[in-house]
Amino acid sequence: MLVTNYEPMMGVLELWTADGAGNLETLVWSSATKPKEHEINGIRVTANVSGTYAIDWDAGSVFVLTMTADTTFSFSNLPTGVNSKIITVIVTGAFVPTFPAIATLKPATDVYAGAKLNQYTINCINGTASSEMIYYHNELLN
Repeated sequence: MLVTNYEPMMGVLELWTADGAGNLETLVWSSATKPKEHEINGIRVTANVSGTYAIDWDAGSVFVLTMTADTTFSFSNLPTGVNSKIITVIVTGAFVPTFPAIATLKPATDVYAGAKLNQYTINCINGTASSEMIYYHNELLN
């Protein structure tokens, strides 16, 4: 069951899971939790990439990447627990991009077009190791 808890001295509202007797178990959300700056302001990361490149989910929310050779992407700092996040990855370059096996392309028929701007929207529903739920799709921008 979900219950709310209000701390009037702190002005903090919380959402908790609770057992059948109403005992608080796990904090799900708190008004005291502040989002990271890039989650509000949309920090952009721009880079030329080749070989391997780690997309750091804590570094930004929009990545503009120009491949200068075939590139295998990996993810670092995925959101975990009850946290989720959507990032945008814009890729160009007449090379082959490879995304991590933990991410599922939906629909599976999306095709990369090297001469165009390819916008990948990547949705991490659960980034906890061995429980990952990550989906992405490609949209051609030009």
